[in-house]
Amino acid sequence: MRIAALFIALIAGPALAQLAPPFPYPVPAPPSAISKTHGDVEADWWITGEPYKYLADINTSFDFGSWGKTHFNFGGGVLTLIEDTDEDSFQPDRYRGTFELAAYRPKGSQAYIFSVRHQSFHTIDRPNDTDESYELYNIGWQKGGKPNLRFAVGYYAHTIDVDYQWDFLAQVDTLCLGYCRSGMFYGSATGHFVTEVGDIDRDNFFDYNLEAGLETVSGVRYYLAKRLIHDINQFNGLTESGLILGVKYLW
Repeated sequence: MRIAALFIALIAGPALAQLAPPFPYPVPAPPSAISKTHGDVEADWWITGEPYKYLADINTSFDFGSWGKTHFNFGGGVLTLIEDTDEDSFQPDRYRGTFELAAYRPKGSQAYIFSVRHQSFHTIDRPNDTDESYELYNIGWQKGGKPNLRFAVGYYAHTIDVDYQWDFLAQVDTLCLGYCRSGMFYGSATGHFVTEVGDIDRDNFFDYNLEAGLETVSGVRYYLAKRLIHDINQFNGLTESGLILGVKYLW
């Protein structure tokens, strides 16, 4: 039986931690002024879809200073993908590395964020002439509560084999669908739009993630998601659409 791998990326703390966006285009979610270190661990199994069968996720970030009411945060991560093959061995195929510096200003349950993120995609143990990479300059706003809300606008720079220009994201999360003894039934919806220009012949695209599941009192989520993603494989303009069964632990 094949085992899912792990990845690391920037994520939020306490109430805002529920705003973790779907792979592969995360938007920074700042920690609260109370919790200085936080993250998540996630493993996904694609019930339908190609070419990947398993995704896995480890996320962490921490505050390293402040100036007045402005807090400074660092996050890093690795995303790992495993293809759907007949091999029985543990064999990750692609990974994404993330480093991000962010400044955010909390105001009650709200936060205003500016961040600079570098991301690069790599093929594991296989020859590959070009690996995609970029930097994303992001401005965002989010609000914790029921539900959590997030909006962000970003601009891509220093791109390699990527013709992204502008990035727009909107998300609503932890919509309360009901309660049981062990936790809360929740819903989450994310829309993500990217504009593209340049010599690489690809069009603008829209991604989405629709998710529902059970969140336990200990911060573990069990969920079923419907996801549409562009450029999941070698940034070739192809889409990946399918059902995902996953589990995620937030702290």
